[in-house]
Amino acid sequence: MTLKLYDPKIDDLTKVSLVNLAPRLTKLSNTKIALLSNGKFNADVLLRLTAEIFEKNHQSKVILDLNKHSASRPCPQDIIDTIVRANVDFMITAVGD
Repeated sequence: MTLKLYDPKIDDLTKVSLVNLAPRLTKLSNTKIALLSNGKFNADVLLRLTAEIFEKNHQSKVILDLNKHSASRPCPQDIIDTIVRANVDFMITAVGD
């Protein structure tokens, strides 16, 4: 069996071929955060603990805490619409277990 590792970084050449990438944040201070749990056990705990780091170190604020209730299904459109309307600076999502 062969394992293949992928580098998640995007280089300048890759950026040219991709469309609609969100701009990188220039600062983390006073940002608005959305949390999206996939519904698995402990995903909400992981999200909350991660958000607390941003709240403590950067005075960020969680303004949405959502749960899509199924790790195996795509995010429902109404949840996506809610996140978009909230105009958050970034979203954190997690898989639990």
